[in-house]
Amino acid sequence: MESTEREWTRADRIRAGFAYWLFVCACFVLAFGGWLLLRMEGARMGDVRPVTATIERVETVTNDDGHGHATTRRLVIYSYSIDSVRYTTDRVGSRGAAQQSAWAAHVARQLRPGQTVTAYVASSNPGSAFLVRDYDWRVYALLGLPLALGVGLAIYWPWAGIRAE
Repeated sequence: MESTEREWTRADRIRAGFAYWLFVCACFVLAFGGWLLLRMEGARMGDVRPVTATIERVETVTNDDGHGHATTRRLVIYSYSIDSVRYTTDRVGSRGAAQQSAWAAHVARQLRPGQTVTAYVASSNPGSAFLVRDYDWRVYALLGLPLALGVGLAIYWPWAGIRAE
């Protein structure tokens, strides 16, 4: 019985090897993009300092989402002072994540009016504080997954069966 597999020519192997390594390089470029985003997030947190804040109100707000569905969110209003100037805000997370998320609601349930908490303020923008630093898992995924795939493929190269013999 004849084998239907055709032998790879040298040109086929070169093209396949080029495509293989091009994909590995693309993985490393994506991982580098994730690393840059991670550095940008760290730089944004570089000039953050803690301040004492007081919870003013914690309430549940119900809104119409524009499609006839009611959405609820926990609203935490707190105030703090910097250089004798009083600021009031409702930002819970450092990324400004949606306040209707389950995470923001969980944080809000732990807070009571009159409670003293630590808020974090960037010296470049004292009017915008946050209570909890939240991390974006997508940045870590953009760094970790392509990096792992690129390293794995680079290690697998000797067994890929593409190299010219």
